[in-house]
Amino acid sequence: MMRRRDPLFEKALKLVESGRIEFLGNGVYNVVGDHGTYIVAEDPAGKLNCNCPGFLQKGRCSHAAAVMLLTKTQHRKRVPGRGTALREQAPAEQTRSVLKKKRAEQSNKAQA
Repeated sequence: MMRRRDPLFEKALKLVESGRIEFLGNGVYNVVGDHGTYIVAEDPAGKLNCNCPGFLQKGRCSHAAAVMLLTKTQHRKRVPGRGTALREQAPAEQTRSVLKKKRAEQSNKAQA
């Protein structure tokens, strides 16, 4: 049985794939959404927050989800005594390339 994907996840994936996320530094990202440009920032506890109306009302949005997806696709390195930490931010082009490669692999497996 095929599971239906969450529309918020699908929208976030499109934001990542289209390279509409810019790392500004210090856990802050600029995300160009369909209805405006928003700031997504990571608080000291590691929670992502966005200044879009949807996040302010519901506490979640595709912009924050896209940043989460982007940071999850990047390489992680081991930091002694601190667990894992994100390496330097990968360019959006590199991230799109990784996602396209994964989709192609999944497509090839489905066709086999």
